[in-house]
Amino acid sequence: MRKIIIALIVLFIPVISYSQQITLKLNEGFESTTFPPTGWKRINVSGANQWQRLTNPYPNIIMQPPVNGIAVARINYENIGGEDWLITRKINSISDGDSLFFYLIKQSEQGPFPPDSMLVKVSTTDSLQASFTNTLININIAGIPTGNQVWHRYSFPLTQFAGQNIFVAFQHKDFNGHGCAIDSVVVFNPGSIGIKQIESTVPDKSFLFQNFPNPFNPSTNINFALQKSGLVTLKVYDILGNEVRTLVNIVMNTGTYSVGFSGADLPGGVYFYKLESNGITDLKKMVLVK
Repeated sequence: MRKIIIALIVLFIPVISYSQQITLKLNEGFESTTFPPTGWKRINVSGANQWQRLTNPYPNIIMQPPVNGIAVARINYENIGGEDWLITRKINSISDGDSLFFYLIKQSEQGPFPPDSMLVKVSTTDSLQASFTNTLININIAGIPTGNQVWHRYSFPLTQFAGQNIFVAFQHKDFNGHGCAIDSVVVFNPGSIGIKQIESTVPDKSFLFQNFPNPFNPSTNINFALQKSGLVTLKVYDILGNEVRTLVNIVMNTGTYSVGFSGADLPGGVYFYKLESNGITDLKKMVLVK
C-alpha cells in the first residue's frame, strides 16, 4: 500500500519550472570561432602574444580538456615579458546576489618560473583600461603547484556593483612566466531560485525525489519531503565527492518542498545531491549535459 501512496505523490506533485527564472547575464565558453567573442575585446600592451582561442586537443600546452565544449581562451607566456587584456562585453543590470564564475588552468607543469599573475578587474563605466579600478583578485599563477595541472574554479560576488552595468577584464602580466587558459565565464545569481513549499500535508516519511528534468541543462528541480521539522541540508557534489553547492541549510517545517539548482557555472557530467534531516540521509544522482 505504501508503494501506491508514494507513486501517487510523485504523480501529483506539481512540477515547477525554474529554467525561465534563471538569467544568465554572461555565459561564454569560447565555442564560437569568432574570437574575441562578439562584444569582447583584447588588448596587447607588451609582448608579441595575444589572447587566442585554443581548441582541444592541445598536447604539451594544457593537459586537461576544456571545462565544457571544445575551446578555451588562452594567453601564452612571453620570454621577455608581456601584458595582455581580455575584456568582456557589457554585462547589464547587475543585481544583489549576482556572482562571477570562471575556470583557470596553468599552462605548464613545470616551474615556478619568474612571477606572473592574472588580475581580474571590473569597470562600471566602459571598457577602457584606465576604467578598471576595481580588482577582484590577483591570481598568482606562478604559485600554483607544479605537476599535473587541473582546472581551478573561481567565484566572486558582484553585489557591490548592484544596479550598475559592468565590464570584466582578465589582465595577464608575466616575465618569462606561465601561460594559462580560462573557460566557462558566467555571471548569474545562483540563489535566485529559492525554496518553495508545494505541499503542507505531513508525509509518512522523509525522502528525496529524483530531480526533474534529468538529464538537464542548465537547471533542474529537486523535490523533497519532510516528516519532521528540524535542520535540513541539501548539498550537491561532483563525481569526486567535492561539494559544489549548498542549496538548503536551514530549519524547516514538515511538508514537501522544491528547490531549483542551476549548473550554469559547472562542467557537464554526473553529480550527486544529498538530503540530511533528523538523522535521515538520502542520496541521488543527476546528469548535467552541456
